[in-house]
Amino acid sequence: MISIKFVEPFIFIYLSSIIIIGWSNLLTASIKIKFFELHEKIIFGSFAIGSVSLFLNFFTSINHLITNIIALIGFIFFLKETEKLKNLKVLLLITSFAFITFIFDKSNSPDAGLYHLPYISNLNDNKIILGLNSLHGRFGHASFFQYISASFNNSIFDKNGIFIPLVLIYSSVVLFFFKESFFENKIEIKKIFSFLFLFVILFNMNRFSEFGNDKVTHMIFFCFIYNVIDFLLDKQNLNNKFSKILITSLFLFMAKAVYAIIIIIILYLLIKYKLKIKIITFLNFSIFIIFVMWIFKNVLMTGCAIYPKSYTCIEKLSWSNTKIMYQDEILTEAWSKGYPDYKGNKSMDEYIKNFNWTSTWISNHLLFILKKNIPIFILFFVLIIFFKKDLIYRKKNETSIFNVLFIASNLFILFWLFNFPDWRFGAGFIYLFLITITSYFLISIIKKKLLFNVLKNISLIFVVLVCLKNFKRIYTNYDIKYEDYPYVKINSDQNNSQLEYKKIYFKNSIKDFYYFSINETACFYGPSPCTHFKDLKLNIKEKFNYKIITELN
Repeated sequence: MISIKFVEPFIFIYLSSIIIIGWSNLLTASIKIKFFELHEKIIFGSFAIGSVSLFLNFFTSINHLITNIIALIGFIFFLKETEKLKNLKVLLLITSFAFITFIFDKSNSPDAGLYHLPYISNLNDNKIILGLNSLHGRFGHASFFQYISASFNNSIFDKNGIFIPLVLIYSSVVLFFFKESFFENKIEIKKIFSFLFLFVILFNMNRFSEFGNDKVTHMIFFCFIYNVIDFLLDKQNLNNKFSKILITSLFLFMAKAVYAIIIIIILYLLIKYKLKIKIITFLNFSIFIIFVMWIFKNVLMTGCAIYPKSYTCIEKLSWSNTKIMYQDEILTEAWSKGYPDYKGNKSMDEYIKNFNWTSTWISNHLLFILKKNIPIFILFFVLIIFFKKDLIYRKKNETSIFNVLFIASNLFILFWLFNFPDWRFGAGFIYLFLITITSYFLISIIKKKLLFNVLKNISLIFVVLVCLKNFKRIYTNYDIKYEDYPYVKINSDQNNSQLEYKKIYFKNSIKDFYYFSINETACFYGPSPCTHFKDLKLNIKEKFNYKIITELN
């Protein structure tokens, strides 16, 4: 029985990859965009599925009927794939790497239990609820990944499928950058960036329990930068390449709002190549519509276009919970600027003003960032020093790419530093800066056999080490039983016990209620809507067949 349970996740991951690629084929057929790599198909197929779920959630819950149809459509369009036999073989490798990363692990703590999983559960059970953030302010921070995840709770996978898309994105991106950095017949600038992206991912983003909404987003950001390099390097098929950049940028923004800053690169490309790019296309119009849907969804659920930024909020809406919104805005900024480490008597509001936070942040969080990345700093420094003497002339287009990425990464870091200087928000920006500088010194000598062999061996060693690390975790956790065994823990507390929930009725209703988590300070994937806040003073009403949660007057 245990062996069957052990094999089942592998089959589900494999089937999920087929569904996602089927949706990428549908995207190709509908908007005439071409994907040449499997990681592109998995990223953009996931984007298509999430966009459909986002649209449908305005009218219905993402229930089993919806998710079964999504799965069926994916299978049908996969069968139309001209290279499906070749893809099926490569998918075995992607699935295997995803499988050993996925099983016997836990979801990101504490965020998954607080709002990732409860939000996914709510999507599976309810259509959009206006003012949902009144139950828990963190519901306003929900990511596009939650819509993708909710789409994989179908009659076959049930709730165990909800995290599979995230691990497939990770696995496919690792495989892609490994391939790009490992084989000799690749363009030098692509090769060196791919190697450094791969090294960062394998070193600092290899644990599923730490993925959350952040680390997979950083991986997609690396793919975005790769696409930008490809665009600037080769002027063939610019419209197809620009379409990928646009879709990826919207994906990043909806996954993590801090990535709104990459609009700088989009504007640069539009201004410089406006005569070579078609601006008004069906695809660009579709991307704009998805963007509008996301903003509209935010307003309906929180009263803000980008929660909790107060200047994007409409306070006159009946469900706009201004108290929670302002508290969350100050709390988010204060915590990202190191308020928990602060020993003085300033309030959070005072702490974040006039750079009062800088000394505390520098002496604590900056040191944390430096310590966390010491091996990366050492490797990059050694590579630069060791091969610096062999520098030769760089091509003009290579210099142009470095200039663009160097300026952009500096602007990104400044934006991050003055707004939300928490490591998990800015990791992608900092890594881009470091990788750009390192690549600048190495790019001209990557064709030399010595350097290529060094990078190839480092890539192989780290892939093997990450696999061994996962095998060790599987061996250690194999006999530990929990409710979701052997899948990721999504409905068990820290003691592997099943959670219990209590119904709490709204103050003005004898039939409408939400759930309260009794024995844990988080809801995980329980019944919805759920919160761990007790005795909330909330009313509920219904208008145009939508539930609206409001503060009790």
